[in-house]
Amino acid sequence: MEKIVRILSIVLLFSSATNSAFAQDLSGIWRGYFITDNGDQYKYEVQLNQTGKTVLSGVTYSYLDTRFYGKAKFTGNYTKASNAALVQEIKTVELKMSGGSVACIMKCRLVYAKSGKEEFLEGAYSSIYEKSDEMFGVNRGGDCGGGRVFLRRVPTSDFYVEPFLRNKKTTTSPPKNET
Repeated sequence: MEKIVRILSIVLLFSSATNSAFAQDLSGIWRGYFITDNGDQYKYEVQLNQTGKTVLSGVTYSYLDTRFYGKAKFTGNYTKASNAALVQEIKTVELKMSGGSVACIMKCRLVYAKSGKEEFLEGAYSSIYEKSDEMFGVNRGGDCGGGRVFLRRVPTSDFYVEPFLRNKKTTTSPPKNET
């Protein structure tokens, strides 16, 4: 009995050490939506590139329909111990808005989770005005509201797939020799 307990302890120790040795790669396309504190819902897509174990970068797309669309560059980081990802939009690079709108950039504090084969990033966001606009009485950096973000890893994009994802090397197993 003591020998079985020892063997199980060694197996558990080895499996937990092996799991922690492999960092989670969040690179890919994540699509879903965000809901503002006011209850408005917008579609949200993140094309994410992870370099090393912790550095994140890429682009985000916020969109409603043909009247509202915004693309922003972001940077961030990932912490394996807590499965926490920070996505901080830096600036908008494409913008289409109807009159009466101002651009905001988001800061998302997300948590990675996996259920079966499905992968999720969910959490809260805050946002600030990207530019001052006297007509709307907003100042750059002012509070633009917050809410919740819900994303799922998906194989395809609703938008142009960025080169960092198209050219990303994927690890594949060598073909099995059939005899």
